[in-house]
Amino acid sequence: MKISILGTGAYGMAIASVLHYNKHSIKMWTNSNGEANYLNTNKKSPKVNYDIPSDIIISTNMRDVVSDSDVIIFATPSEFVSGVSKELSNYYNNQYIGITSKGIDNKSLLCLSDVVKMNISTDLIAVISGCTFASDMVRKSVLGINVASKNLNTLNVISSILENDYLSVYKTSDVIGTEICGAIKNIMAIGNGIINGMGFPESSSAMFITLATREITDLIKCLGGEVNTIFSFAGIGDLILTCNSKESRNFTLGNMIGKKFDTKDYIENTTIEGLYTLHAITNIVKNNNINMPIITMIDDIVNGKKSPDDFIKLLIKLK
Repeated sequence: MKISILGTGAYGMAIASVLHYNKHSIKMWTNSNGEANYLNTNKKSPKVNYDIPSDIIISTNMRDVVSDSDVIIFATPSEFVSGVSKELSNYYNNQYIGITSKGIDNKSLLCLSDVVKMNISTDLIAVISGCTFASDMVRKSVLGINVASKNLNTLNVISSILENDYLSVYKTSDVIGTEICGAIKNIMAIGNGIINGMGFPESSSAMFITLATREITDLIKCLGGEVNTIFSFAGIGDLILTCNSKESRNFTLGNMIGKKFDTKDYIENTTIEGLYTLHAITNIVKNNNINMPIITMIDDIVNGKKSPDDFIKLLIKLK
């Protein structure tokens, strides 16, 4: 199939590596002329260790990239999904859409699939989420992802282009649960990073992840998702991965907070999805009167209202 990938960052390249291995034709879009020139000249991604095959086309012209494609994959940071989908609406021609971006839109407080649907007006949308780091995907490690869609044809098509002998795909219709898991795990990774930075051991992290899992499940249920999604690749799988890896920028931020380091430069110079999502999730929690003490505490710590010591006191009280 002909597949367009919007975004040439680490995860965009990782998805490209899977699709190329699966014998699909790939075009990639970036809004940066400098990035496009670098990638086309060097044929290597500086963001993930991937040698770009010569038949992968990289361009800044979105019309050319998507015009004859069968499938369009979003692989941009969550904060750019709204703007990119608005631009795509000018060229969209009923292709299937897969969204790998994870988060909640800050302005609308919508899940990203709803943002895309609002801008493009299509039901041919699937969410792709799971316990996968880009570097592991490029190395062809054994991995698992969820593909979630309410549209059966879209669900089957997106699943079929991704699944192979090292990537397992779990198909589900629970779009809400899958997106909530993918978004909130970044926030929880900040929380677990705080615990790690304060010097607590893995046993303490295990306690936190147990409590975090319960809180995520409560949110999924309140927002109309399926609670069993927490037990999928996009749920507990991605939560464990992101909360325990130093590759996670969210974990790294939390670790710095726990060690009482100055985080200003790190936040200004790093894309930290958990911070972007934290604002939106906190507002959703307040608007729906949902009791989520861990999320509320992490938000208070990030905004200087509470301290890491307050976080530990809270965890002790939760049962």
